[in-house]
Amino acid sequence: MASTELWAGLSVITLMGSSFASRVGASNPRILAEIRGHLESGRITCKLFDTLRYTNDIEWAYIKMIEQYRPGNPLEYIPY
Repeated sequence: MASTELWAGLSVITLMGSSFASRVGASNPRILAEIRGHLESGRITCKLFDTLRYTNDIEWAYIKMIEQYRPGNPLEYIPY
């Protein structure tokens, strides 16, 4: 996913396909404006852009994996 481009509010350019939906999405400025607005409003609340939370979550997962790797510890499911 092109998260940097989405954060900047840019549309990700793709090749227009042969299906009706791909042609409509690529040629309708109103729909493109709605999508851009949705992306811009989601930057604040979307997990994709919450770097602090992502960093904390992945560090927590690494700690859990190290704890399970130590001898004598049983392997367990690590919930997310």
